Amino acid sequence: MEAGTDPHVRVTRFLSGDVVGAEQESWTETPDGVRLSEPERRRSTWLEFQGHASMPAATTDIAEEVIDIPAGRYDCLRYTRRDDDHSVDTFWFAKSAPGMPLRFESRVSGELAFSSTAIANEMP
Repeated sequence: MEAGTDPHVRVTRFLSGDVVGAEQESWTETPDGVRLSEPERRRSTWLEFQGHASMPAATTDIAEEVIDIPAGRYDCLRYTRRDDDHSVDTFWFAKSAPGMPLRFESRVSGELAFSSTAIANEMP
Protein backbone atom coordinates (compact mmCIF):
# COMPACT_ATOMS: atom_id res chain seq x y z
CA MET A 1 0.00 0.00 0.00
CA GLU A 2 1.29 3.43 -0.82
CA ALA A 3 0.90 6.21 1.72
CA GLY A 4 -2.26 8.23 1.06
CA THR A 5 -3.96 5.55 -1.09
CA ASP A 6 -6.75 3.09 -0.36
CA PRO A 7 -5.60 -0.45 0.45
CA HIS A 8 -5.58 -2.79 -2.51
CA VAL A 9 -4.41 -6.31 -3.29
CA ARG A 10 -1.77 -6.93 -5.95
CA VAL A 11 -2.14 -10.49 -7.20
CA THR A 12 0.86 -12.13 -8.85
CA ARG A 13 0.38 -15.61 -10.24
CA PHE A 14 3.11 -17.67 -11.86
CA LEU A 15 1.72 -19.50 -14.87
CA SER A 16 4.68 -21.55 -16.03
CA GLY A 17 8.39 -21.95 -15.59
CA ASP A 18 11.33 -23.58 -17.30
CA VAL A 19 15.12 -23.62 -16.99
CA VAL A 20 15.37 -20.07 -18.41
CA GLY A 21 12.62 -18.25 -16.51
CA ALA A 22 8.93 -17.98 -15.71
CA GLU A 23 5.77 -16.39 -17.03
CA GLN A 24 3.53 -14.57 -14.59
CA GLU A 25 0.42 -12.44 -14.62
CA SER A 26 -0.50 -9.65 -12.22
CA TRP A 27 -3.50 -7.46 -11.47
CA THR A 28 -4.91 -5.34 -8.65
CA GLU A 29 -8.17 -5.81 -6.80
CA THR A 30 -9.98 -4.44 -3.78
CA PRO A 31 -9.53 -6.26 -0.44
CA ASP A 32 -12.90 -7.95 -1.04
CA GLY A 33 -11.90 -9.29 -4.48
CA VAL A 34 -13.27 -6.78 -7.02
CA ARG A 35 -10.80 -6.46 -9.90
CA LEU A 36 -9.41 -2.98 -10.46
CA SER A 37 -7.19 -3.81 -13.45
CA GLU A 38 -6.90 -6.33 -16.23
CA PRO A 39 -4.28 -9.08 -15.89
CA GLU A 40 -0.90 -8.19 -17.37
CA ARG A 41 1.38 -11.04 -18.48
CA ARG A 42 5.13 -10.93 -18.65
CA ARG A 43 8.04 -13.30 -18.80
CA SER A 44 11.18 -12.85 -16.72
CA THR A 45 14.41 -14.79 -16.68
CA TRP A 46 15.75 -16.25 -13.44
CA LEU A 47 18.69 -13.87 -13.77
CA GLU A 48 16.26 -10.91 -13.87
CA PHE A 49 14.53 -12.22 -10.73
CA GLN A 50 17.91 -12.57 -9.04
CA GLY A 51 18.73 -8.96 -9.97
CA HIS A 52 15.55 -7.72 -8.26
CA ALA A 53 16.80 -9.18 -4.98
CA SER A 54 20.43 -8.07 -5.29
CA MET A 55 21.45 -5.44 -2.76
CA PRO A 56 24.79 -3.78 -1.98
CA ALA A 57 26.49 -5.57 0.93
CA ALA A 58 27.87 -2.30 2.32
CA THR A 59 24.39 -0.84 2.91
CA THR A 60 22.41 -4.01 3.67
CA ASP A 61 22.00 -5.87 6.96
CA ILE A 62 20.69 -9.45 7.06
CA ALA A 63 19.04 -11.04 10.11
CA GLU A 64 16.81 -14.02 10.82
CA GLU A 65 13.26 -13.30 11.93
CA VAL A 66 9.97 -15.19 12.25
CA ILE A 67 6.95 -13.33 10.87
CA ASP A 68 3.22 -13.95 11.21
CA ILE A 69 1.31 -12.61 8.20
CA PRO A 70 -2.05 -13.51 6.61
CA ALA A 71 -0.24 -16.07 4.40
CA GLY A 72 1.07 -17.90 7.50
CA ARG A 73 4.04 -18.09 9.84
CA TYR A 74 7.46 -18.06 8.19
CA ASP A 75 11.10 -18.27 9.19
CA CYS A 76 12.64 -15.45 7.16
CA LEU A 77 15.81 -13.68 6.25
CA ARG A 78 15.15 -9.98 6.81
CA TYR A 79 17.17 -7.70 4.52
CA THR A 80 17.35 -4.06 5.62
CA ARG A 81 18.82 -1.73 3.00
CA ARG A 82 19.68 1.90 3.69
CA ASP A 83 19.99 3.92 0.49
CA ASP A 84 20.80 7.24 2.18
CA ASP A 85 20.21 8.96 5.50
CA HIS A 86 16.45 9.08 4.90
CA SER A 87 15.45 5.91 3.03
CA VAL A 88 15.19 2.39 4.48
CA ASP A 89 13.75 -0.62 2.66
CA THR A 90 13.08 -3.88 4.51
CA PHE A 91 12.36 -7.22 2.79
CA TRP A 92 11.33 -10.49 4.45
CA PHE A 93 12.29 -13.53 2.34
CA ALA A 94 10.82 -16.81 3.60
CA LYS A 95 13.33 -19.65 3.82
CA SER A 96 10.62 -22.18 2.87
CA ALA A 97 8.98 -20.15 0.06
CA PRO A 98 11.56 -19.19 -2.56
CA GLY A 99 10.74 -16.20 -4.71
CA MET A 100 9.58 -12.70 -4.04
CA PRO A 101 9.61 -11.33 -0.49
CA LEU A 102 6.51 -12.13 1.53
CA ARG A 103 6.67 -8.73 3.17
CA PHE A 104 8.20 -5.42 2.12
CA GLU A 105 8.30 -1.94 3.68
CA SER A 106 9.79 1.30 2.43
CA ARG A 107 10.31 4.16 4.87
CA VAL A 108 11.39 7.72 4.11
CA SER A 109 12.54 9.83 7.07
CA GLY A 110 11.01 7.20 9.35
CA GLU A 111 7.54 7.45 7.77
CA LEU A 112 6.00 4.43 6.05
CA ALA A 113 5.83 5.25 2.33
CA PHE A 114 4.90 1.80 0.95
CA SER A 115 4.13 -1.65 2.32
CA SER A 116 3.29 -5.02 0.86
CA THR A 117 2.32 -8.22 2.68
CA ALA A 118 1.49 -11.62 1.19
CA ILE A 119 -2.02 -12.70 2.06
CA ALA A 120 -1.62 -16.14 0.40
CA ASN A 121 1.20 -18.28 -0.94
CA GLU A 122 -0.53 -21.03 -2.87
CA MET A 123 0.56 -23.62 -5.36
CA PRO A 124 -1.69 -24.12 -8.42
